[in-house]
Amino acid sequence: MPDQEQLMIDAAIDYLALLDAHTPTRIDDFVATADPALRAELAAYLEFVLAVGQPGEPIQPTPAEQAISERVTARVHTRLRSRLQSLPPRTLTAARAAHKLSSAMLARQLDLPVDLLVRIERGGVQAATIPPKLIALLATTLQQAEADIRAMLLAPAPATEGMRLSARSGTVAASEVAISFDDALRASTATPSQRATWSAAA
Repeated sequence: MPDQEQLMIDAAIDYLALLDAHTPTRIDDFVATADPALRAELAAYLEFVLAVGQPGEPIQPTPAEQAISERVTARVHTRLRSRLQSLPPRTLTAARAAHKLSSAMLARQLDLPVDLLVRIERGGVQAATIPPKLIALLATTLQQAEADIRAMLLAPAPATEGMRLSARSGTVAASEVAISFDDALRASTATPSQRATWSAAA
């Protein structure tokens, strides 16, 4: 039996034990505490278990039971995809990714140094100092309203890999201090032409 399947069965047994102990727990809440590798399938599996009962010992499901499990899994995945697709992007990074643009590709379209764009995306540039011309270009390129672009620039920056690693190791990563657009432009790898363009726009 694959390890993944055994882990799913063990998780189902734990969930049923909570129910037997009169500790009602929502499936979504239980799944949120499970191994991340299981979460994509676990909710559907628990629904399947509640529908047909968990066997005392691991056995192969009948074709009918397998069909039920597959239908439930498909419904869960469809609802999740639909919900994710309907949500508007909350950050500049998410809006860029939705258009399948890398940082370098978007920077070229904006005629902006890529390191400056990356700094803006991670919240290292004070939103109030970003030129209106750049906000308008971002809105046009990413097909968003300018007000939405401004909201994205004010949103909390997504955690970087370094911050995630620091969290895992129990250390504290130094937070980046946001600087003005002008200072960020000066510190960037902008070409003379880009410096002239964006210094005038700021």
